[in-house]
Amino acid sequence: MLDQLGIEKCSILGSLTGGYIAGEVAVSYSDRLNKLILCNTHGFDAEEAEKITQRYSQGFTFKEDGSHLMERWLARINYLGKGELNHRCVLDDLKAFGGSIYPGVALGKYCLCAPERFKLIQCPTLVCNGTKALEPIDKYGFVKAENQGWLSEAIPHSKMVEIEGGNLWMINQMAEEISTVVVDFLDNH
Repeated sequence: MLDQLGIEKCSILGSLTGGYIAGEVAVSYSDRLNKLILCNTHGFDAEEAEKITQRYSQGFTFKEDGSHLMERWLARINYLGKGELNHRCVLDDLKAFGGSIYPGVALGKYCLCAPERFKLIQCPTLVCNGTKALEPIDKYGFVKAENQGWLSEAIPHSKMVEIEGGNLWMINQMAEEISTVVVDFLDNH
């Protein structure tokens, strides 16, 4: 894509599962990357990875009374709210009903090798984590606090920033705050 657009080098940002993708791009195409920004790219051990793979491999089931729609809406309401973002997420879920939600399955398979792969990242890296980001995934047993230092271990030259009040979807909900941190990193580091 960069070749098609005539872009020699760029900086990329990845959030959630996109952070794993961005990190892999940084490893695989290090000569094309200026800087890397990772937001809420959480660490998982083998037990958690198995839970994630199982959960997302199940997909979702349509219910005749339509209650599956309300279940999907309510699943994120505490951290997405009642607005447009939750609506978009429910629509994304509907696209995958009856089958796997592939980002979750891919995460479950890739996250165990990511710490070794990410050790190869050489470019300046910003890691943004929200102080409330783990809450929604913790309730499903998908995350352990002791697995969350992996990025600072894998990328010791990274700059870590904690976003007060930032939740799992902070990149969508706190766009101005995140943009300020990212622009400062891009301009000054």
